[in-house]
Amino acid sequence: MKNQENGKNQSTESSQKLPNVDMNGIWKLASTLMKDNSMMNAMAGLNQGDNQEEGLNLIKVFKQYTENSTQQIEELKAKVGELTSVIEELKQKVDFHKQS
Repeated sequence: MKNQENGKNQSTESSQKLPNVDMNGIWKLASTLMKDNSMMNAMAGLNQGDNQEEGLNLIKVFKQYTENSTQQIEELKAKVGELTSVIEELKQKVDFHKQS
């Protein structure tokens, strides 16, 4: 009986030690990437004129879009990596409890 109580106490303590996963942050980053209109705006600029100045601005827009997207993707990868490690930790705990 005491072993079962100790097991419950240990599992409760270990679940309290799990890192917090910012799911809201993950969804916000993914949403930002999907809603970014700068690429579409740049494409629309191609159709509006062949002016050299517009072309230079278009290159600037593409460059900025690439930089922003790359940064957001890296942040998203990091957050998903955190989530993956938490899931792996939970899987190990479940496997441990199944064996005992």
